[in-house]
Amino acid sequence: MLEAIAETLHPDTPTRILTAQQARTLLQQVSAVVAKDLPVPVGTPSDRPAAVARQIKAIAGELKADEGGLLKTDKALSKRLFTLNKAEIDRSVQLSLEEQVKAIVESYLD
Repeated sequence: MLEAIAETLHPDTPTRILTAQQARTLLQQVSAVVAKDLPVPVGTPSDRPAAVARQIKAIAGELKADEGGLLKTDKALSKRLFTLNKAEIDRSVQLSLEEQVKAIVESYLD
């Protein structure tokens, strides 16, 4: 979802089909899921999901609409969402999966 909104924010995206209000609502929903369900890999502060969720909410608050209510492009916000998605969410999920797989493999090797 973050990636889709980030793409919509990017000026090179050819169409505008998402209203600013819809994007805000979607980001608020993603924020709630991240705060509740984002895995916390070993060595990561336990409050990291809440911090990521706050960043998503902050971006939602910065979204602007054009005269028709459609989401205005914003290259900086687009980049922030892409970075947040890759650097925080994808990374946390990947590290968490690696930890789980490692534990399973080690249990078979012991």
